[in-house]
Amino acid sequence: MPETTVSPPPAPTKGKVEKAHHLLSLVSTAAGVAGALGATFVWLFASLYVGDVEVQPDRPVGALVVKVYDRKGQSAEYHMKSFQLMPGSYHLEVSADGGPAQHSDVEVRFHEKCPVPVRVAPAGAGLENEPDRTEGKHHWWQFWRK
Repeated sequence: MPETTVSPPPAPTKGKVEKAHHLLSLVSTAAGVAGALGATFVWLFASLYVGDVEVQPDRPVGALVVKVYDRKGQSAEYHMKSFQLMPGSYHLEVSADGGPAQHSDVEVRFHEKCPVPVRVAPAGAGLENEPDRTEGKHHWWQFWRK
C-alpha cells in the first residue's frame, strides 16, 4: 500500500469581528491597569509627600482647635496637637481651651517638623470684665422671653 500523507486542514482565518474583539479586550485591560497604577501613584504621593506640624502650647490644654488656611482659601480644622500637611505656606488660627485665637504663618517642608508655639491664657483670665451678652437677647419666636 502506498503511503499517503494527510495534511491538516488549513487554520480558519480570523474575521473582522474576532480581530475587533481581541483588540478591544487588550485596550480595556490596558486602561484598567493604567487606572490602577495612576490611583496607586496618587495615593502614595498624597500619603507620603507631607510635613509634620506640631502645636506646642506653653501649658497643658484640654481642648485645642487649629484652623488651617492655604493660599487658595481652602480651610481645614484639626483638634489635636500634631497633624500632617502637604508642603507649602499656611495660615493657622490656634484656639486653646476656648481662649482667643492666635494667628501664625507656617511654611511646611517635606519630611520636616514645623513647631508652632502657642501661649495659653490662664484659666478664667479675661472672663471677669466681659458682660453677659445673653441677657435681653432673644429671637422673634421666643415671645415668652422679656
